[in-house]
Amino acid sequence: MTPDEENALLKAENAALREQVTVLVARVLDLEARLAKDNYNSRKPPASDGLARKAKSLRQRSGKKPRSEALSARPIIVMATCSR
Repeated sequence: MTPDEENALLKAENAALREQVTVLVARVLDLEARLAKDNYNSRKPPASDGLARKAKSLRQRSGKKPRSEALSARPIIVMATCSR
């Protein structure tokens, strides 16, 4: 096999592999898009989501106590009743 023939063979193989990679990348993107759907952003019923947990919120905590804890920390004033 001459170097020119080998070069042509390698170029043809390279082109076929590039086409295959393009097809496979498109398939991976399609499968990832399907995997990302759940019953909130598709027409699937809620039972088809499986047992996976939803992602937690990315919001940061402010560090403040919740209002109910702040109110329960106030002192309680008890009024005594006089017995006669």
